[in-house]
Amino acid sequence: MRLALLLIALFVGACAPTAPTSTPADWALLADALGSEEYAETFMDELNTRLHAIDAGLTDRQEETVFQALVSGVEAQRMVIYRYRDAPDQTAEAGRQLQALNTSTDTVVEALLDPAQVPVYRALQVEVRAALAREAAGQ
Repeated sequence: MRLALLLIALFVGACAPTAPTSTPADWALLADALGSEEYAETFMDELNTRLHAIDAGLTDRQEETVFQALVSGVEAQRMVIYRYRDAPDQTAEAGRQLQALNTSTDTVVEALLDPAQVPVYRALQVEVRAALAREAAGQ
């Protein structure tokens, strides 16, 4: 259920930047979804649930710093969306920038995690990004 909420929070219009038929309204929906801390909170809830299931829960300090890294990443993505929302001919560049931000955020977060926690984070990211790809493909 939490993963479903995570996907809803992120993917309401989230395929907009790379979809060929994206509109400024699609971009605005994505920016709004990314504009709240709800995505990061929901992601953290799901990550914590999965880590506790393997007895590798986050420390309080990890939780705080990972959350801030996720929020920073989301804010950076939001800025890319605002920059390109009125330039549908620039969707490929927006997609490249969003991918680079994902990679950067992943690098920061993984550096904050213990070795046992990294595979759980990566698996959750794979699920979220696969759902985004399905959404973008209209499936």
